[in-house]
Amino acid sequence: MKKNMGVSFKFSAQPSGRHHFRYISEGLRGPLKSQKGKWPAVSLSCPKHFGKDIMIVCQLVKKMEGSEEYFVSGNTLQYIGQKEGYEKPRKRNERREINLNFEPVSAYMKVDSNNVYSTTFKFELENYCIVKSGYKEIRENLARLKAPITADLVQMPSDDVMLKKSGKDETVHLAFTTFIINGQKREKIADTIISQGILNASDMVRIDYCCNSELSVDGKTRIHLLLSDVKKNYLIRICEAEGEWKSAFIQPSEIIKSRRMVIYEAPKYDGPVSSKSIKCRLGLYDDNELLNDTDVAYVRYEIEKKQPVNIFSMVEICQLKMLSHFGTTGEFTDTYNIKQQWARNFKSRALQEPVNTFSIDKICQLKMLRHF
Repeated sequence: MKKNMGVSFKFSAQPSGRHHFRYISEGLRGPLKSQKGKWPAVSLSCPKHFGKDIMIVCQLVKKMEGSEEYFVSGNTLQYIGQKEGYEKPRKRNERREINLNFEPVSAYMKVDSNNVYSTTFKFELENYCIVKSGYKEIRENLARLKAPITADLVQMPSDDVMLKKSGKDETVHLAFTTFIINGQKREKIADTIISQGILNASDMVRIDYCCNSELSVDGKTRIHLLLSDVKKNYLIRICEAEGEWKSAFIQPSEIIKSRRMVIYEAPKYDGPVSSKSIKCRLGLYDDNELLNDTDVAYVRYEIEKKQPVNIFSMVEICQLKMLSHFGTTGEFTDTYNIKQQWARNFKSRALQEPVNTFSIDKICQLKMLRHF
């Protein structure tokens, strides 16, 4: 049978772009979800029923360093739902032995009296997590990883490449291939489809702090965001809290990974609201997926600017949010007190970098914030 002849095979739900890969020592938990919060899924549509059983195979694959091709990943997909015959541990802290699966995940759609005329099939990757394999696990199970890989699936890399150490910020993909079952053989009926990347990271990215939430309607205000991680180039978009206006997606202008800070330039507000202050929401995105948001406001009055404070850089001021007891004693009444407080609490020197955004009074007010 000729591949792709009238057959549509595509994703109906892409996997989330972030998932916490688990080491086997952590146990099997935390299933991979889709961007919509359910399960990654593919759909197969045929112009007419083939009269034979359908099979869909899912593999975990990745791009190896220096190559644009996809190969089988050393990490594995593990089912975390309750299988038939499952017995709960008798003791509270008892852990049963985990038998890892090294084969691709397969689903069969059998032809029977109920679906003999069906031309559309759907497969959801429900209740599977990704287990991260170390060098030792891959070396010991290399033969088991190779055994199920046939010529019609995504292939294994060379042993040397497979055994190379992967970075912590690893990205993998789901590869789906569909077949019809013809007796003891299977026949590929569509090209393999590859999902978007799945980064090994916490499922949630938080905006820990927005250091300047008042934005000039004329734009060009620099927005400093402290994030829970900076593993990707996240986009932002600003939308009216009550209205139709929204900006385009904005790329970061600077990323300071050592401090988990990302800097953006606010766009000009050209919406219909003419009040002095326009309430908005700033959304943080990974491509089109909303990760987190926070309150900001566009203002028409001039933002107060006082004399430069030659104590902390903008980056350092934003980093003060990490300290839950910043300035709990005394009042920050002058430069000397601020320097002394910094020296006592952080045992480090204050940088002599001008900051033209925050006045002494503004810094004093910041200490009042519970999460600053």
